[in-house]
Amino acid sequence: MARNYFKITFFLLVVSFLFFASCHAFADSITDSGGSDFEIFDSLPFGPSRCVVVKDEIVFMGAGGVILVYDTKNISAPEKKAEIRIPGIIMKMAISRNLLYIAAGNDGMYVYDIKDSISPKRILHLSFVKWCSSISVSGGLLFLGQEGSLRVFKINTTNPVDISLIKEISIQGQVENILFEGDMIFASCRSGGLYVFNLKDDFKTLRHIFMQGKTTYALADFQGHIYFNLGSTICALDTKRLTYKKILSLSGPKKIYQILIKNNYAYIYFDELIYVFQIKTPFSLKYKGKNSLPGDHIRQGVMYKNYMYTSAEDAGTVIFDVSVPEKLALKSKIEASGEISGVIVDNNNLLVSDYKGLSIYNITDPLKLESSDKVFIKYPGITKARISQNRMFILYESPDYGPSYVDILEMPEFKKTQSIKFPGETYDIQVRGNKLFAIDAHHLYVYDTNSKQSPKLEYSVSVPGFLRYINFYQNTLFITEYNSLDSDPDMLAFSLDTNGRVIKKRLISHAKINPLGEYVQGILNTNYFDKLLEYGPYTYVTKNRMLYVFLKKSNDLELLDSVLLPDTIRDFSIKQRQNGMYLYLALEDAGLYVFKYVVAQ
Repeated sequence: MARNYFKITFFLLVVSFLFFASCHAFADSITDSGGSDFEIFDSLPFGPSRCVVVKDEIVFMGAGGVILVYDTKNISAPEKKAEIRIPGIIMKMAISRNLLYIAAGNDGMYVYDIKDSISPKRILHLSFVKWCSSISVSGGLLFLGQEGSLRVFKINTTNPVDISLIKEISIQGQVENILFEGDMIFASCRSGGLYVFNLKDDFKTLRHIFMQGKTTYALADFQGHIYFNLGSTICALDTKRLTYKKILSLSGPKKIYQILIKNNYAYIYFDELIYVFQIKTPFSLKYKGKNSLPGDHIRQGVMYKNYMYTSAEDAGTVIFDVSVPEKLALKSKIEASGEISGVIVDNNNLLVSDYKGLSIYNITDPLKLESSDKVFIKYPGITKARISQNRMFILYESPDYGPSYVDILEMPEFKKTQSIKFPGETYDIQVRGNKLFAIDAHHLYVYDTNSKQSPKLEYSVSVPGFLRYINFYQNTLFITEYNSLDSDPDMLAFSLDTNGRVIKKRLISHAKINPLGEYVQGILNTNYFDKLLEYGPYTYVTKNRMLYVFLKKSNDLELLDSVLLPDTIRDFSIKQRQNGMYLYLALEDAGLYVFKYVVAQ
């Protein structure tokens, strides 16, 4: 008999037709080799907040595949007015006159007419092969930052839909921010440093400042100088001489994402911290204070009047009063969903985890999910949840980037009965019976979680590479191993005995190991995968944005289908219904997608 933890009434969610109308690459990516079929059944494309722009007290916040529109005339109580849904991920936005320009990751670039902010109207969509990461508009020119290039378009000011490409500039890395100063254009590139181009001389490169292993995100201008970062060091570039000095270093293994300047004060976004410095001279900064959003990543912001609108991945848009810079007083928040890290189907309940907690939906009737109607269990820092034998295993991080923990909860009451503290940050867990398998960067840990005693570490295995994902396939435990963080990973295969102990370890790299290894190397054209799930006669495998479906045949696997998703697949789960399989996929930044999958008889 199916268990019902909660009685929840759901409202019908109407999925935007734009997904079908504008994302042709998505549909074209489906391989229908077995006569089977994927159908988009539902989506909740809400994700982490990466950018925010403001026009006349109207806030546009990018959150996954949605732009939330809020009126902030009452700064203490922002009021939601509208939302814009697109198939991609909102990476950056820019406003010029009454037009909103959007860099949408893999889905290209959008332009919306926002003269009526309550009813934004899409007027243009351009698709590109390369990932679109940043966008800026100035003087009738549109600059679109991508992976490996900066594209320059001329805008017809009398007809803004008429946009023509006039230049494509090759650069190193992904463009993060674009800034203008006189006849010069400045572009910060994540792994490529700072570029300076001459607007009047066919965009000739005037200067390239680069330091190996140092990321560059931030850009800000102040009295003829450009502030940028090389890793955790702030530099100031003289725009006349094009010489620069290192003026400030911040401590810690964190990233500087942005620098904002207002009234001789610099506001530096350093992961979850906002530092405030008074600018005495362009090369001299004096510390004045800081504020923080613990455990979050503060990505981008904008100044408007006496307020700083700050985009934080999990918190959403946080509004600070900067009239007294040293105080940096928090005025209000516009909530975002945050990054979805895991999804589980347990009988008639769908459990979706993000870094704030666990959302539980009743899916007895396959009505569309409505994000506003759910049961929510607060669990800060949660990264994974698994279920075994009526127990839930919740993996979560400490807010200070310390060790990870697993709490074991008895269901359906969700009562905590046991807890495990790991030596360091733990990336993934799987559970079989009473055995908990967990990985950190270099170790596999196996715990006995018998309910009659406290969890006991049975054994651990050391691995020289960097471990990320852990999966079961029959009696084999697969672990994704990176030899370096910049290379494609290999797969470690651990054969287990009936007691869950390792009896053999193999490396899947250049050798084909049946049945799964052959397909990992042949059909997927690589030697690794991310997540794997067996369900009946089918095996589901993910790699980055791809989902593959295999049919198990004796000691072999037959590829039935594949589909390309808008973003990297973090986790997925399945529910069997009479009319087909329902696949629930947690995408890294694009939210939750639900597919109905029917195999032809």
